[in-house]
Amino acid sequence: PWGEAEFEALYGPCWHSFDACGVHFCITPMENGDVKPSYGTGDVAAWIRNDLALVPKGRPVVVFNHMITYQWSPQDCGRKIGCGSAALDIAANCNLVAFVHGHVHHSYFRRRRGVAHIATSTPIKGGIGHDPAMFRIIRVASDGGTTAQSVYYPVPDWTPSRAGANWETELGAPVLCGAPVFAGDRLFLATLDDDGLGTAAVFALGSANGKILWKAPMANSVKGALVHFDGKVFAQDVDGHVCAFSAADGSPVWQHDLADKAFLPVNAGLAVDRERGILYAGFGTRLCALEARTGKVVWSGPKGWPIDGEATNTRPAVGSGVIVSAAQWSGIHANDAASGEHLWFAKDNGEIFCGATSLITGDRVCALVEKRFNEYELRTGKLLRTKPLGVKVELPTGILSVAGKYVFGTWEGLMALDAKTLEIAWRIPVGSALVVNAAYCYGGGSVSAAPVAVDGATGVFAAQDGTIRVFSFADGSVSRTFATGAPYFASPTVAKGVVFAADFSGRVRAFRL
Repeated sequence: PWGEAEFEALYGPCWHSFDACGVHFCITPMENGDVKPSYGTGDVAAWIRNDLALVPKGRPVVVFNHMITYQWSPQDCGRKIGCGSAALDIAANCNLVAFVHGHVHHSYFRRRRGVAHIATSTPIKGGIGHDPAMFRIIRVASDGGTTAQSVYYPVPDWTPSRAGANWETELGAPVLCGAPVFAGDRLFLATLDDDGLGTAAVFALGSANGKILWKAPMANSVKGALVHFDGKVFAQDVDGHVCAFSAADGSPVWQHDLADKAFLPVNAGLAVDRERGILYAGFGTRLCALEARTGKVVWSGPKGWPIDGEATNTRPAVGSGVIVSAAQWSGIHANDAASGEHLWFAKDNGEIFCGATSLITGDRVCALVEKRFNEYELRTGKLLRTKPLGVKVELPTGILSVAGKYVFGTWEGLMALDAKTLEIAWRIPVGSALVVNAAYCYGGGSVSAAPVAVDGATGVFAAQDGTIRVFSFADGSVSRTFATGAPYFASPTVAKGVVFAADFSGRVRAFRL
C-alpha cells in the first residue's frame, strides 16, 4: 500500500539512531521513492530535530540516507533535510562530520565545508560511471576525524609482478582510466583518491627509467584521460577542477572550476582540438570549451542535455567540427565543437548504457551501446548501420580503427569487426576480471581499456585479468603476454618500441617490444 510498508511491518519506523565510541549515528530514509511512503519530509526532519536535541554538544554526528539531501544546492547539499518551513539545517544543530549515501552509483569521497560526503558503488558490479565494484570501511573517531578504505571485488588483494619490465614505479595510489601520456620522453599520469586520503595527483615520469620527475596534487580523484598540449599537462578531477600544469616542472599555469552541480562527480576525461588550441572539459550541462593556453572560457553549458545523463570515465570524441559524448541513462550526444550548440542525441534504440569513447571517422561516428555497434551520421545523428554483438560493451573502452577493422573491448574479451561489413572478424578471450567495473554486469572476463596500435599489423591491450597482450590485427592471434597480476582499466601507451602501462595497484611499467 505504500513504499516501505513491508519494512515497517517487520521492523518499525524507517529511521533510528545509536551511539558508539563517542559518535552519534543517525539513519534516515529517502524522502521519496518509487511509491509514496507513509511519511513526509516534515516527519523525517521533525524526528531528526528531536533526536539531535538529545545529543551532547560537540559529539560527532554521521547521517545516513539512500540519497544525499538537497542534491542540487551547493550550499545545502548533505547539510539540510526537509523542505519549506519544516526544513532542518542539520549542520547548524550538531557537529555533522559525514553524510553517507548511495543512489548515484558512484564511488566518491568529498569534503565540503567540514563535512565528508561519501558515496559508494555497489559491491558486486561497477558503478554507472564505471567505478570499480567495492565496499567501503568508514572509520569515525571520537574527535570527528573521518577516513575510509575501499575494498574491491571480486579479488580484494593482488600480487603484482614486474613480469620482465624494463622498469617499474609505484605511484602510491590507483590509476583508473587515464592512460599514460607520452610526450618529450616523459610520461604523465594521474591517480585516485576515493577514500579522502589526499592521494590524488598528476605525475611526470622519465620514460627511460620511470623516475618521478614531479608530482602536482589534485583536490580529488582524476578518473579520466589527461591531455598534453602546448607544453602543458591538463587534468580534471571529480570535483570539477580543470587544472593546467607546466609539463617541464609541474608548476600550476591556470585552473578553471566547472559550474557546481552539488553532489554530481565529474568522471569524464579531457579532449583537445590541437589545430584550434581548444580544450574540452566537463560533461553534460557542464561541458565547456576552454582556451588551452589561458583557460579562458570559449563556451559552456550547452542546451539540450537531459538531466538524467551520468558521466563515465571516458573522454569525448572530437573531430570534423563536432564533439560527441556518451551519457549513461541518456544516450549518445553531439555538440558543435565551435559554438557548443547541442546538435542531437540518440536514444531511439534503448541506448541508455553507452559508456565507451566514440570514434569520429570522416562524416560518421561509431559508438558502442548496450550490446551493439552503431554508426551515425555525424551532424544529424541519423542511424546508418547497427551490428548486434551478442556481448555487452558496457565498459569505458574505445574503438580503434586500423587495418580495415574496428577493434574494442567487451565484457568477454577483445573483439574486432570488419569495417566494411561489420561482421565479427575475431575475438580474444581473457581471464576473469580481478576487479569488476561494468555497470549491471557480474563477473566476466572484461577488457575496459581501449586497444592501441604498435604498428599497422600489431596491437596491444591490457585487461582486468592483470595481463597485457600483444596481438595481430589480421587474425587476433596473441604473440606475447605480460602477466603483471593487478587489473588494468587504463589503456597502455606505445612509444619508441616500448609499451607503457599503469595498473590499478598504482604501478607503472615499461616493456620493450
